[in-house]
Amino acid sequence: MKISALNLTLFSGAFVVAMGSGPFAADALKIDTARIKSSKLMIEGSTKAKNETVDLDGLYKTTSDSDKLFSFAVPYHPHDCIVKIKAGNKKRRAVIRGCGAQGERGDRGKRGHEGPQGPQGIQGIAGARGPKGNQGIQGEQGPDGPEGPEGPEGPKGEAGVGAGKWWYSEVNVSDAEGAALTSEDGSPLEFMKGFIACSPLLTSDTSRLVSYWSINYGSTTDVEEISPSNTVSEFRPILYFEDGLIKVRIDSISGRAIRCRIEQLD
Repeated sequence: MKISALNLTLFSGAFVVAMGSGPFAADALKIDTARIKSSKLMIEGSTKAKNETVDLDGLYKTTSDSDKLFSFAVPYHPHDCIVKIKAGNKKRRAVIRGCGAQGERGDRGKRGHEGPQGPQGIQGIAGARGPKGNQGIQGEQGPDGPEGPEGPEGPKGEAGVGAGKWWYSEVNVSDAEGAALTSEDGSPLEFMKGFIACSPLLTSDTSRLVSYWSINYGSTTDVEEISPSNTVSEFRPILYFEDGLIKVRIDSISGRAIRCRIEQLD
């Protein structure tokens, strides 16, 4: 069996292996020193020609000077303590002096004591606004508040007209568009003159949820709301006009029944 020539030469500070066949020529790529010093890898050597590019493990490069000398001083510790130097078509390996090969990874140590809390960091930039959350469930009705002081006497009202007829209209509000109130015969309620009082049928105490309106021939500019001061706003019925009909809705709740007392004046 034929074995290619493998030259192992000891220079000052490094065992050098010449890779290839044939004798280790005096003017070929040489490594004179390869050692660890001051936590850096120190390599010195010479090339066959001047101004040749010298490569160290494909990570670092340098160029030989006019005297064909080159050197490396880099923070590099190969785990196997062997470096590969290349210049042109010549390659050499060298064992680094003063280098210990990396051993197997040891067992994980015990967890240290918890250190003191560090100083508070600077406030970060505000994040993007998140999506709107789902509507929460309806809470329980709170207790009645204390009775307020008596208010000042209001201005004298206008002379009234003769009493008219009245009836109840009960509708179901299925969406934000509300529902049309009904006349005495059950048909949709059109413009009229009179008064309307509505409350949602969701609690036994409807006295706090009633809203009152004064209607003057159905004109949207002649609608006056007369609501008690203790009305719960989120459950308050809202009266409005649409397509010639009088409708009612509750903005924050859908799928609720609303009962209205309608008084039509002569």
